[in-house]
Amino acid sequence: YVPISHTFIKSKQSKSRVTMTTWTADDSMVVTAVSDASLCVWDSKSCRVLYRLKGHTVSVLSFVL
Repeated sequence: YVPISHTFIKSKQSKSRVTMTTWTADDSMVVTAVSDASLCVWDSKSCRVLYRLKGHTVSVLSFVL
């Protein structure tokens, strides 16, 4: 599993922080809300980012699957 509480995602100007985390029902993916106004979808086995969902204008603080 991705060590979410210690995960930082580099942005061009500063480091962003994870504001919320949840797993899919089958535990195959982890979804993180990030303070750089994006959501990241991770593969829980490989710990790689599958998707980065951008387009929000402010930090993402929560979400519902």
